[in-house]
Amino acid sequence: MISEQDALKEIEKLCMDMDLSTQTIIPDLQKYAQELVRWQKVKNLVSRETLSEIWSRHFLDSFQLAKHIDPNRGIILDYGSGGGLPAIVLAIAFKQTDLKVHLIEANSRKCSFLRHISRTLGLNCTVHDVRAESFVLPENVYVGTITARGFTDLSSMFEICMPHFGVDSVALLQKGRGYDEEIAASKSNWSYDIATFSSVVAPDSVILAISGLKQR
Repeated sequence: MISEQDALKEIEKLCMDMDLSTQTIIPDLQKYAQELVRWQKVKNLVSRETLSEIWSRHFLDSFQLAKHIDPNRGIILDYGSGGGLPAIVLAIAFKQTDLKVHLIEANSRKCSFLRHISRTLGLNCTVHDVRAESFVLPENVYVGTITARGFTDLSSMFEICMPHFGVDSVALLQKGRGYDEEIAASKSNWSYDIATFSSVVAPDSVILAISGLKQR
C-alpha cells in the first residue's frame, strides 16, 4: 500500500495533470479528514482499521476517478455513499465547476454527516436519504457519471442503476480481485462496453468504466 505522504503527492500530481487547484482541494481534503475522524466515533463512517490510511486507502482511491470524469456532462450519481467516498472527494475535486453530485445513502446517521461536510466545505451536493432500489431521480436531471465503491456486485448494480443510465452515461465502478467473475456472471443478462483501468492504490484493484448498458 502506498504511504500517506506519497498519496498526498499523487493527488497533487493528479491536480496538476487536470489543471485543478491544489490550493483549494488539499485544504478541503484535510478538513474532510479531520471531520471523518471526529464523526467516526459515533457514525462508523469507515472501517476503524483504515483511519490511519485515510489519504492512501480512501482519498487517493476516490480522487483517481476524477481523471475519467467530464464535469460538463450531467451530474454524478453515487450509490451507497457511506462516509462520502468517492462522492465527497469528487465534489471537492470539481468544486470550482458547475458539476453537481447526488449521494444516495440509506443510513440516516451517515446522511447527517454527508450533509454536514457538504455544508462545511460549500460543496455542490444533494444527499438522498433513501435505499438505492427506491431512489427516483428528479425530472430533467441527466446522469453523466455513476459511481459506487464497495457497494454490490455488477449484476445487482446494473439492476439498480439502469433506470438512471442515459445514452452517454458512464459508470465508474471500483473493484478488487474477482471482478472478472462478476463480469462473466453479468453477461447473461446485460450487454455493455467496458474499459478497465488499473488502480493507483492497489495492484489487484481496478476501475471499470461501463458504457452503453442495455438489458438483454
